[in-house]
Amino acid sequence: MQALDACFSRIEKFTAKFSTVDAQRWEGEYQLFQMYRCREKERYFQHSGSVGGTSLRTIWRSVPQRKLVILGAVWYWVQSMLYMIEANALVYITMRNVPPTNPSYPGNVSTAGVNTFERNGELYDLGFEVTPDLSYRPWALKVGFVDMNVFVAQLLPPPLLLLQGRTERFTSYTGIIGVVNILKGITQMATVLPPARQGQACWNLNFDQQQLQTFRDEPFWKWMFKSWGAAQGCNDMLWSGHTAQTTIGFLFIDRSLYEMRVPKIFRMLLVVYLAGYVWTVLALRMHYTIDVLVAVLLGVFMFTHARLRLGLWTISNILVCNDPTPVGFDCGGDSNSLDSGDNSSSSNGDTYEP
Repeated sequence: MQALDACFSRIEKFTAKFSTVDAQRWEGEYQLFQMYRCREKERYFQHSGSVGGTSLRTIWRSVPQRKLVILGAVWYWVQSMLYMIEANALVYITMRNVPPTNPSYPGNVSTAGVNTFERNGELYDLGFEVTPDLSYRPWALKVGFVDMNVFVAQLLPPPLLLLQGRTERFTSYTGIIGVVNILKGITQMATVLPPARQGQACWNLNFDQQQLQTFRDEPFWKWMFKSWGAAQGCNDMLWSGHTAQTTIGFLFIDRSLYEMRVPKIFRMLLVVYLAGYVWTVLALRMHYTIDVLVAVLLGVFMFTHARLRLGLWTISNILVCNDPTPVGFDCGGDSNSLDSGDNSSSSNGDTYEP
């Protein structure tokens, strides 16, 4: 325990200047779009990591917060497994159920065999008209804007939020990502679209012959937990899961950087990187334009959805049996409802934060 305390002390010294911003700072750039509420009087607020000098140590010393972090991590793993099954189910449906007369037919790699009609290509897309066809996917561009983006936008937010002691935001992040991924899996199976990468030719480009034979001949339960559909899928189109997760991740990172007093001009680089990522996804023919547009809008809406985040937070605390009673906090106002018109803000400056 002494070694852990010493480790946490070093981390706290490094992040001390990045502690909770006082109320006056919240009257800046975020105030225009904020909804004021008395968060200190809300249930489970004392476990949120939204008041005082919060850090990884405050989470470690709080049993309720530790339970929330464990729950968030477990849910993140569970939703990943669920989406993996959904992505493979999409491949199964495409190979076994889509008829040869359908534009989404995968061609001679499917169970039905050779398509007697002309080869089906990708759909017409305005984004493809204004970007070069890099469907051969040059490795430098893919690594710089796709693979690196996975690290920055998807792997950075959780440790960043935990280092700052933001338990509520960590819970919201893992919850939102899970909801987005599971809904994406359902949506892409509801309407099967042709691949953006050269239409039905994509199946031979993305998968080897052994994998394709497995799709055609083996029962689903034998390969449902493989990462094939999620990592190499051709027609998991609407919406772009990576773009949605990138948008959500960048918004959480931006909020953390704002509290760390990082200048706005540097935080705007996230927008530039996101724009470069979207261009790359279209040029590499990984998605259609509608996929990335819907993903960006969905990411923003989910991040700013007050009731959804409050619901995820409340359900998480109920699942781990945390005490709901607020302890020793006072807003200086009486704004108890999300719909209240009272503009009194919280004592720690935490008005409704996206």
